[in-house]
Amino acid sequence: MKRPISNSVKFSSFRNLWVRHKLTRVKGRKFRVLIYARYSTDEQNPRSIEDQVLYCRQFLESLGVKTGDYELTVLSDEGISGEKIRRPGIDEVWDGIRQRSWDLILPEDAARLYRDAAVCIDLVRAAVDKKMRVICINDEVDTADEENWEERLYEAARHHQKSNKYTSRRIKRSQEGLFALGAAMHQLKPGYLRRPQNPAKPGEPQEGPYFDFVDESKRDIIVQAYEYIAAGESPLLVAKWLTAIGFDKAANAQRPDWTDRNVVELIRRPDYRGIQRFRDTISVKNYRTGGYRGEKSPEDRKMMRKMPHLRIVPDWLWYAANKAIDDRRPAQESASGVDHVLFGVPRNARGALSVLFRCGARECGAVMHKSARQNGYRCGRATDGCWNKASCLAALTDKPIYAAVVRSLRSLDPEIDRLLALVATLIGDAASRDTRKAELRELIAELQAKIVALNDALEKAPDLESTRQRLGERELDLAEATGELEGLLQDDLNKRPPTRREIESRIAELLKLLATADRHSREALSSLVDAIDAIPHRQFGGDKVVLRARFEIRLAALLPARTRAALVGLHGKLDDLGFERIAVMVDLFEPSTGPKYGLEALALYDQKIGLTEIGVRLGISKRQANIAVQYGRLLREAGLTDPFIELTAPPPQASRWRAPGTGKRRSKKEPPQDPRQAG
Repeated sequence: MKRPISNSVKFSSFRNLWVRHKLTRVKGRKFRVLIYARYSTDEQNPRSIEDQVLYCRQFLESLGVKTGDYELTVLSDEGISGEKIRRPGIDEVWDGIRQRSWDLILPEDAARLYRDAAVCIDLVRAAVDKKMRVICINDEVDTADEENWEERLYEAARHHQKSNKYTSRRIKRSQEGLFALGAAMHQLKPGYLRRPQNPAKPGEPQEGPYFDFVDESKRDIIVQAYEYIAAGESPLLVAKWLTAIGFDKAANAQRPDWTDRNVVELIRRPDYRGIQRFRDTISVKNYRTGGYRGEKSPEDRKMMRKMPHLRIVPDWLWYAANKAIDDRRPAQESASGVDHVLFGVPRNARGALSVLFRCGARECGAVMHKSARQNGYRCGRATDGCWNKASCLAALTDKPIYAAVVRSLRSLDPEIDRLLALVATLIGDAASRDTRKAELRELIAELQAKIVALNDALEKAPDLESTRQRLGERELDLAEATGELEGLLQDDLNKRPPTRREIESRIAELLKLLATADRHSREALSSLVDAIDAIPHRQFGGDKVVLRARFEIRLAALLPARTRAALVGLHGKLDDLGFERIAVMVDLFEPSTGPKYGLEALALYDQKIGLTEIGVRLGISKRQANIAVQYGRLLREAGLTDPFIELTAPPPQASRWRAPGTGKRRSKKEPPQDPRQAG
């Protein structure tokens, strides 16, 4: 027995409906069908996908298309809103349309494709241009009906788009009613319990709305956390204490461990003084992506209610703890929202090395995150599984990397000659095209003479049909020959090997773009390098771990855009054509005396030069010269020429790799001192 589906429709209900055009079979292969399905949120039934697929298959059978008559492809997006422009499944649909992978695209309705009318229509139009048929079953849209499919699709897509707005309004109205009733609005917060208005009864489930009340067993812990912060304790240490005692976080928390940010959010929350706010932030649609982002609400849209039964801390303690948090802020006044200089700039493009700079530890490859407080870089997974805890200051990272790229671009003379020679070989021999162009020019001249002669003949005998027919044929031949010649001429322009002057001009343009070494230079840098790896190295003779940047400059990026396009058209990917790459290694640290001067100082010492003179020559003191000579001697004995050894696994111990907040002044297990016992 088949499981019933949510859109339960018998085959007979499909017959003799609105489909007026038969499905055109293809000779030599099976009919190719794509069924696309989607549901919006994870709260919906995940079986909705297979229900939609079964519904579409029933529709095909009602049209007389049996299962064995077609090849079926199923693509889907589960738990993703149709307002999102980019989704894994729909992206595959776009790719398949470009490659004409199917003969028929079959969604349940247009809303499965997109909730945005404009984008939905663009997708269907792209499919029609590729001679692919689209049928949206429930919307009665069939692109085989050339007279009105666009009008029907537009009306259906607009209806689906509006229905989202109406649903949003109903949700907001319901929320405002719950807020006025005093019901719970957010996820359950630490220190509270929640109960339904109508508890469960035998045979009946519990029913909302739900209401919060104070969990008396957690009251003292909340108060103590506020007292710690008011007394000047670090939020990080308070977070460690809350984790150690097993205090529960919010109901929607993804990890059980408390962080300093979680503590700050707890202290900022007005619920603990008996006041609740709602709609401090609102979701605003991003029309470019179809997603939503949070923004601060206008004052007239914020909602507040007094909830005295939820009070846990007195007002004086709440304000004292929040003042302590305010005092920790390095910048009390700063622009925010649309006034901020980075407003509208994606997070992955805000830094000079954003996205490009990655952890070089084996099997990691995570993005190196920039810390605003330390103004340096660290692996984004340093606290979540990556063993590489080394960091580097931005001042010793951004500009040195850009400077290394600039130096490499300014010393490419030999490489440019080899690049030009390789491109000339890849472009191919132009002799055959020159011969064909000469033939076409002769043919064009001959056809033009014949057309003139035929026009003269028509003037003498305008009713002669055979002459008129021959004139039309010669004009078509002339148009074809002229088109081929123009194509060859354009082909010559595109496939002409670039000159040295063009390459040098491209390099000069890149140098100008790279000069500022900031986020505005990142696009130029990303055109030259695929990624920049931060490779951890251990200093010889100690436990210090430092980072070096390692990357390759792609010389193919120096070619003009037309040349790159021509090469891709002829041979495919540029990376497979043997273009050189310039390997670059940059120290992201300032080496100490021994590693920096060791071998050089030892070479001078072997020449019987005294320590004082060595210091003068190297610009260091006599004591530093002595340290450098001793360090150089150790390097020589170990057979090393580089004092920094690449790490492929975590070292037994490393300097300054301890977790934050675990310094000498307090052990990891020691909780913060209770301010009530400190006198």
